Amino acid sequence: MLTTRPHAFYPEPFPLWLAAGEEVRLHTSDGESLGSWYLPGLPQSAAVVVLHGHESSRTEMIAKIKLLHDAGLTVLAPSFRAHGDSTGQGCDIGWSSRQDVVASVVELGRRVSGRPIVVYGFSMGAAAAVFAAKDLGSSVQAYVLESPYPDLEEAIDVRLKQRLPSPLVALAKIGLRLWAPQFLPVPLAEISPTIHVRDIPSSVPILVVVGDSDPKVPIDDLKPFLKGLNGRSRLAEFRGAGHGDAISREPERYRELLVGFIRGVH
Repeated sequence: MLTTRPHAFYPEPFPLWLAAGEEVRLHTSDGESLGSWYLPGLPQSAAVVVLHGHESSRTEMIAKIKLLHDAGLTVLAPSFRAHGDSTGQGCDIGWSSRQDVVASVVELGRRVSGRPIVVYGFSMGAAAAVFAAKDLGSSVQAYVLESPYPDLEEAIDVRLKQRLPSPLVALAKIGLRLWAPQFLPVPLAEISPTIHVRDIPSSVPILVVVGDSDPKVPIDDLKPFLKGLNGRSRLAEFRGAGHGDAISREPERYRELLVGFIRGVH
């Protein structure tokens, strides 16, 4: 279920009410074609790649896209492979999608040459951003990571505990470890933002946004991930927020936090 396309291909036309912008097809180094929207901002403004979560698409990120663009920022929002109107059937919760992130940053860099680029990722999008960091190097000037899962095995463990009686969880995990090599391109343990967050250059600022009531990414599970940042990140915790709803719990604080952080990037 996790490694196949969650929904059939569906069109994602540019919402004309959103702002002046255009539809763009991105092409990855391994042959995928990604639907995306490009919204130019004010001259010399920072540019932001907006990355959605699993079983979602850029269409479901409209509120955050609009928030950033209304602040004058340039935005490029792709739909990951195997999501929305992008090609692809396989999904590994962000690992292969790192190539989608690279393609997005390259395209944005071509369009806004010389301006700072920020990668904002939510959930799986945050993981894909981290996995891409080694290839992106200094081409990205900052990251915003909202509700990143610490590693894939831990993320699946949380979901198993939510859906199965305790005795069945252990059996399911045995099955997971047995069958994962048949469905994933790398060992299960490798798909871990906690490991790869160290690939973000030490000079690059990071904003981590979490909800203290997130059932999918319990804040205690993020401690190893945050430890890997060695104190060089800023943590913003939203009380009462679940998975992805910090923006609706405290909209003004959320806007000021994101926009203020991004405007401070040089």
